[in-house]
Amino acid sequence: MTNLALVDQRLKMYSVFFQDDWKITPKLTANLGIRWDYASWPYEAADRMTNLDPTSGQKFTPANSSVGRTLVNPDKNNFAPRVGMAYQFTPKTVVRTGFGRFYMSFERAGSEDQLSLNLPWLVNNVVSATTTSQTANNMRLATGYNLSLDPNAILSDPSKVILVRLRAVHPNSVDASIDQWNLGIQRELAGDVVMTLDYVGTKGTHLSTLTNLNQPLFNSNGTVMNSAGAPVLPYPALGPIEYRQNNGNSMYHGMEVSVEKRYSKGLSFRGSYTFSKSIDESQEHLASGGTGSFTQNPRNLLGERRGPSDFDVRHRLVFSYVYELPFGAGRSYVTQGPMSHIIGDWRLSGVANLRSGRPFTIRAGGNDTLIGGPRGGGLVSAFADCLRDGSLAGDGSQSIDRWFDTSAYAVPTAPNPTKLDSKGNPVIEGRLGNCGRNTVRGPDYINFDFALGRSFNYFGEGRRLEIRWEMFNVFNTPQFGFPERNISSSAAARITSLAGDPRLMQFAMKFIF
Repeated sequence: MTNLALVDQRLKMYSVFFQDDWKITPKLTANLGIRWDYASWPYEAADRMTNLDPTSGQKFTPANSSVGRTLVNPDKNNFAPRVGMAYQFTPKTVVRTGFGRFYMSFERAGSEDQLSLNLPWLVNNVVSATTTSQTANNMRLATGYNLSLDPNAILSDPSKVILVRLRAVHPNSVDASIDQWNLGIQRELAGDVVMTLDYVGTKGTHLSTLTNLNQPLFNSNGTVMNSAGAPVLPYPALGPIEYRQNNGNSMYHGMEVSVEKRYSKGLSFRGSYTFSKSIDESQEHLASGGTGSFTQNPRNLLGERRGPSDFDVRHRLVFSYVYELPFGAGRSYVTQGPMSHIIGDWRLSGVANLRSGRPFTIRAGGNDTLIGGPRGGGLVSAFADCLRDGSLAGDGSQSIDRWFDTSAYAVPTAPNPTKLDSKGNPVIEGRLGNCGRNTVRGPDYINFDFALGRSFNYFGEGRRLEIRWEMFNVFNTPQFGFPERNISSSAAARITSLAGDPRLMQFAMKFIF
């Protein structure tokens, strides 16, 4: 539950670049350049911002900040070199290579890294009522005012502060950078067809990650560390902390093959196939599927977070075309007479998109609260235990009701529980799961779109009527979403959503004058 808060965020950006083309020899050309980018971290016009020093657990504002009013050190060394080379091996064959660095000068992770959305300006509180006969925290329904959202009341009561969600950014964060390199050969074939073969590599550095900085500490066996029956927290006086830092990396390698026919004789088309792999430790934010923004153990970056990227697609095939039917005036057939006006000037076009499934993580939602602690605030995604490979890919038994083998996964529990109930009996104790990130693949995606259109040029110079009939998902191919990944759910492994629409048709008419 939150109150109403108005934010006036601003930032400044500056860029300088130099670029030059150098024809070294008649066959060899170089493109050289360098760019410098600077962007201040967002600041608030009225300095209504709060950040957290992770070393001391102390909050600071622009009034007592040692890094300026943005509360994050500015990154001023963003120099990005660019170099490209092209060599004409033969009159119809060109080899190209290049390298470039790029900086992400502005990045926003939803509301999780917005320092204006903190006490005392925004109250993001967890409230509940003890009985159904009273309101939560004595909310005054007649006036619509909730006492649990009064910043002064919360700041003066430590027992209420620990329920309020905070947001923080590492004060020494740097801008994310992307290094990209490629090597390719392009060959002109007969019939105005060009074929290209490329290798593309991409490395991301200082990518953003999100963690709950106030998640409980863990024992060596993966259970939550307790003291006097309560989880041990890094910052006992604070609530859940949505914390962003730039400590993630990524690596992408891809082979790309494309065949393109330049427009001639009424036909043009382009087909491309990509075989690639992408791995990282920075989960895709605010996306459905994959792993989720917050992982189960923020203190084990490589062990818990490194795996196939949430957007990783191993195989992708795309084909598009435009074909003008050879009928009508100025075409090859039926150039005169009434039929030339009926069947002339029609064109066909379409796109086919086929790709393999994206990866996802098998999780144990029943452990989210146990692993996240009493102040987790939903900022955790507990992994399941992998007993064996549960993927049913290529297995004849795989279906939308059983996409993976649920018996291959389990909700992690401690083998020797240390917690006891009031009667001295062991209590089931959750622990960190051993499943890796994004180890199972979702359904493939297959889609064909088609369009039929025509122009009627009978209305004088500069005027024409266009009609167009479009059909999406021509073959009505089911495009399934991810299955339920929560092994704690009774619907685990079942697909109940779609990733695309069924067949859809539309008709459009446009008059241009």
